[in-house]
Amino acid sequence: MELRSKSTERTAMLAAADPLTEEEALEGANAEKWKEAILEEISALHMNDTWILTDLPADRKTIQ
Repeated sequence: MELRSKSTERTAMLAAADPLTEEEALEGANAEKWKEAILEEISALHMNDTWILTDLPADRKTIQ
């Protein structure tokens, strides 16, 4: 019984990598899908009352 192929052909299966930054996502081929996903995520955060907006204390700086 022979279990291994004698073929010398090799096949590579490559998957497209997700963008590493928001900038890459919004400039890539799937930019519209990324924008839609971002808006859906923000909407879900609002609907679930994920955070409460408060005044920034005088001794603190905002993050960007």
